[in-house]
Amino acid sequence: MKTLRVNLGENSYDILIGKNHLSKIGDYVTSRGGKVFILSDSNVAPIFANVVMDSLIAKGYDCKLMVLEAGEPTKNIKSIYPIYSSMIEFNLTRRD
Repeated sequence: MKTLRVNLGENSYDILIGKNHLSKIGDYVTSRGGKVFILSDSNVAPIFANVVMDSLIAKGYDCKLMVLEAGEPTKNIKSIYPIYSSMIEFNLTRRD
């Protein structure tokens, strides 16, 4: 796996690049509050969501998956409200 460092001072972070690592994503995620909100679309979620969630749950994370309809019509301001509502229902905070 390769690591690409994004240097933003105190907001710096790493991007991990590799193949077949989704089943190990729980090893790489750091959530201070123990919650992970996963936002996907209807094309990607059926392929990858279960393996990602299984890995995170195995590491003790409380996960919520939200799947939006794939395509350009979903990419608009109206889509924000259901996303925020789902995050609020999940009691997601900045600490998570």
